[in-house]
This record gives sequence, C-alpha cells and structure tokens, in this order.
Amino acid sequence: MKTNLKVTLLAAVLTVMTVSPAMAQRHLDVSESPSMGRIITDKILMYIPNRVMDFLDIFSLKLGTGVTSKLQLRLTHAVGFGYGIGPTGSVEWSYGRRIGSSLDSGAEIFFLCDGYYNIQREFSTGTLADYWYQSSGMQWPGDPVFARDRAYDYWALEVEVAAFADVKVAFHPVEFADFIAGIFFYDGLSEDDYTLLLR
Repeated sequence: MKTNLKVTLLAAVLTVMTVSPAMAQRHLDVSESPSMGRIITDKILMYIPNRVMDFLDIFSLKLGTGVTSKLQLRLTHAVGFGYGIGPTGSVEWSYGRRIGSSLDSGAEIFFLCDGYYNIQREFSTGTLADYWYQSSGMQWPGDPVFARDRAYDYWALEVEVAAFADVKVAFHPVEFADFIAGIFFYDGLSEDDYTLLLR
C-alpha cells in the first residue's frame, strides 16, 4: 500500500513538473501574440507616421567638412567609379534610420566592379555605428560593412563630392519598394514599421 502511494505521489509530482512549464509556455505564447483586432487598429493608427518614415528612408544625406577630396558615383556598390581620401567630420541622416555625427577617414578608389577600400568611421554619436572596412576587388552584399554593421546600403545609388566641404546624397531602391508596399499595408521588405498598441 505504501509502495503504491509512493509511486502514485511520484507520478503526480513528475506530471506537474513536466506539464506546468509547457502550460506556462503556452500561456506566454498566447499573451505575446496580439489579436487580429489589435493588429488592424495598430495598422490604421500608425499608417500616416509609418508612411512618412518609409518615405524618409528612400533618401540619405551626409554633410561634412575636413581635409578631404572625393568624387564618387555608385550604381549600387557593385558598380561605380570614384575616389576618396582624407578625414571628414560629418552629420548625417543615414541608411537604416541612423542619425548622428562621426569622423570618417581613410582612402578608397574604385572603377566599375574593382576597387580598393581602407575606410574607417569613429567617434560616432547618435545611432551611427563605428566600423573599419578593408577590402579589395569587388564588393559583395555579405561584406561586414553591409551585412553586419549596416553602415552602407549595398543597393544604394550614391553621389559624393568633397573638396574640404563634403556632400553625399543616396537613393535607396529597396526602401522605395518598401514605401510602395507600405501604402498597401505590407511591411515585409524592411519590417521597420513602428507600432503603438502591439506589446
């Protein structure tokens, strides 16, 4: 009798120990998943702010000054021509909604698909990230400066001119497609819409 009671008690304890975490996880998953009504309400309330931000993502701008000389034209980072040398202190509205100031330095020269790059960003403020990029040959989307640091948009069309004053303007085709998709409530390209109610 005592043995049966011990076995029954042990089975009950093991059942509670194994079932309770699963139930808790199930409850957690349900609580983290918003209802369809909340999703629709959020999409409506945040429609205008998100479309404005998506539109601003289409372009980026850098203004700077320094002992620098640059002339660059890029039709994506796969193809372009130009050079750049010298340090530039700059402020920028950058790719990926990054805003801030930094010191950029180094040298780069490229023609069509081939190039040499030894460039660095440091002393960044705001949401800009520091990086040091060294490469030669063709640039690829998987290079750390694009994939990991997201310091540049690989697919951007860019123009940069500097002679003590530095101006860089970029157009981001993927962000343009994201803006168009966002008009129809689709945020699958960049997944960067802001939410108000979804927590």
